Amino acid sequence: MGFGFKLEEYFEVFGTLFMVPLAMPMAIIICVFEVLLGIWLLLGKYKKLTIRLLLLMIVFFTFLTFYSAYFDKVTDCGCFGDAIPLTPWQSFTKDVILLILILILLAGEKHIKEVLPAKLGNRIATIGTLISLIFPLYTYRYLPIKDFRPYKIGNDVVELSKTIRQPDIEMVFIYEKDGEQFEFPADALPSNLGDYTFVDRKDKVIDPGEPAPIHDFIFSDEQGDTSATGVFLGQKGYKLLTVQYDLEKTDLDLQDDMELLEKQLLEKNIPSYHVCAANTEQIEGLNTSMTYYTVDKTALKTIIRSNPGLVLFKDNTIIMKWPSTRFPSVDDVMEYAK
Repeated sequence: MGFGFKLEEYFEVFGTLFMVPLAMPMAIIICVFEVLLGIWLLLGKYKKLTIRLLLLMIVFFTFLTFYSAYFDKVTDCGCFGDAIPLTPWQSFTKDVILLILILILLAGEKHIKEVLPAKLGNRIATIGTLISLIFPLYTYRYLPIKDFRPYKIGNDVVELSKTIRQPDIEMVFIYEKDGEQFEFPADALPSNLGDYTFVDRKDKVIDPGEPAPIHDFIFSDEQGDTSATGVFLGQKGYKLLTVQYDLEKTDLDLQDDMELLEKQLLEKNIPSYHVCAANTEQIEGLNTSMTYYTVDKTALKTIIRSNPGLVLFKDNTIIMKWPSTRFPSVDDVMEYAK
């Protein structure tokens, strides 16, 4: 799904918005196709077709990652999702290395031999393709089997909101003297500063630091007030968070179920909070009694892939997640809220 979200960004960058609805199917198809080509390559099957398709794909992705890196358009290619985050230039470097290796395969094509009998090889390729297709379809319908994101079950959102390493930034002043420019740190200005002409001031990054894994978990109301964030994080005990990152694509049939679940949990002293990435007009269009707060759309997609999705907290630790396809009853929730 992360790859699908990135494809949507690429379609927006290139002005091909009509392809946005195809992003998720394309993400699945491309991943399955890559696995199939990998199986064919390892088995030595259809070597001419396999190597040329690999070359075609890597040339395309090398161009794409270079464009992203050079023009700073899409900051993450989504190649390995949150399992192995790569910067745009790292993604481009990875593709260049793969391009070189595929060119070596092309040059040594005659040395590639089929390693298994044709029938057995076909069966393995078919089984591998089916597995690689069933797996993403299952995780798309439900939730990732292995969650690499900071909002995985067992994580404390407050602890992960703490900056790991503060950035080291030095203030530098630029002065000019006799037609030549000089840079001076704020604590090392020359004693004869009057002989210089001030030009500019800039911040020089010595160490960019390491930001907190969670840095955009902020609730806002329709006036832009973010005090609800502190209320949620300060709420002790169990609490339920419902997430809808796209109200236009959410399952509206579940709105009544969410309202009922909120009332049933409130009777058991478990509050519910509702967050989405929408404007006031879209929220009012839901015609609901539930109070909604807005959160950054990317953050919501990171919290849970389902739309809607439900997340149970104990204090600020994530206890359980449910996708819309496994919408919980009050008893399901209470099973974890003991």
